[in-house]
Amino acid sequence: MRAKLTLWASSCLALLCIGAVALPTAQAQSWETIEAHPDGSVTALAFNGDGKWLASAGDDKKIKIWEAASGRLVHTLEGHTDQIDSVAFSSDGQWLASGSDDYTVKIWEVATGREARSLAGHTDRVFSVSFSVDGRWVASGSKDDTARVWEAATGQQVQTLAAHSDAVNAVAFSPDGRYLATASWDKMVRLWEVGTWKEKRKLAGHKDETVASRSGTQMSIQWTSGGIYAIAFSHEGTLLASASNDKTVIIWQVSNGGKKRTLKGHTKGVEAVAFSPDGRWLATGNSQEPIKLWDASSGREVRQFEEGSKVFAFSPDGRWLAVGDSSGTIRRWELAAAK
Repeated sequence: MRAKLTLWASSCLALLCIGAVALPTAQAQSWETIEAHPDGSVTALAFNGDGKWLASAGDDKKIKIWEAASGRLVHTLEGHTDQIDSVAFSSDGQWLASGSDDYTVKIWEVATGREARSLAGHTDRVFSVSFSVDGRWVASGSKDDTARVWEAATGQQVQTLAAHSDAVNAVAFSPDGRYLATASWDKMVRLWEVGTWKEKRKLAGHKDETVASRSGTQMSIQWTSGGIYAIAFSHEGTLLASASNDKTVIIWQVSNGGKKRTLKGHTKGVEAVAFSPDGRWLATGNSQEPIKLWDASSGREVRQFEEGSKVFAFSPDGRWLAVGDSSGTIRRWELAAAK
C-alpha cells in the first residue's frame, strides 16, 4: 500500500513573548500528515543529522525512510520478524540501527536500504538502540536486563553491561562521546565511560508510589513503579533527562550526577523525552495525554500539543516536531522559532 501524504494550508504561528523571551504558543499548526504504517502503529522515529531523512518504524515489522522535506517514501526496510521498538542514525547518516522484539539489532545502509548486519545476543526484546557520535559503537538495551555494545563495522559484541536489575528500556550515547547512559525499570540511570565501559556514575531519584484508599470497610493499596522509560542528552552533553512511570522527568547534571530540577505536570507515566537541538526546549509525552513542551532552563511548561504520543523527534534545525501515533500516522508540527 502506498503511503498517503496530506497537506493543509498552514496558518501563521504566533509567539507568546514574556519579557525578552519568545515562547511558542499553546496551539500548534499541523501542516503535513503521512499515513506511514497503515497496518499498525508508529513505534519509533528518528531524523538523520542534517534533517534530510526521517526514519519511522512500526509494529508492522517495517522501517521506512522518508525525505523529510517532501514526505516522499525513499526506502522500505524489511528483515525484522517482530515489532520494531527503536531506530537511530549514525552521525554521518550512512547507517541506521534498529532494535526489535525479535531479540535482534540490525544495521542498514541508508543509501540502498539493504541490511548490512544482524546482531544477535540479546535473549529478549530490544527496546532501544544508539550510535556513538563517531559511529564506531552501537549500544542496545533489552528486556533481558542488559545493555550491550557492538562494533558497528563488524557487528561483533564487545561488552555486556549487566548492572541493572530489570529491563533496560533506554540507551543513549552522549554528544561529546564520553559516556553511554543506560536507563532501566529498576529506576536507575547509569553512566558508563565509552571505551573502557566502566560504570562512572549512578543516578537515583525516581521513586515507586504507593497509594492507599478506603471504600467502606475495604482498604486497597495501589503500587506504581517508578521505572524509567526514556532518556535524552542535551545537545552539548552536559544535561541528561530521564522520563519515568512516576509521572516526572528529572534533569540531571552529567558532570556530578546532581539533580538540576524535576518536572511535574503529567498525570500518567512519562514514556518519552527529547531535547530540542539547541537544548532550549524539552518535549515529554505519553500516549494518554497531550505532549508537553518545557523551557529546559527554567523547568516551566510553555506549551501543550493537541495530541498525546510516546513517539516523537525534533528535526535537527529545531523547526519541527515529528509525532507518530497508534493509527500508523506521522504528523509534523511546526515550532515557532524564538527570536
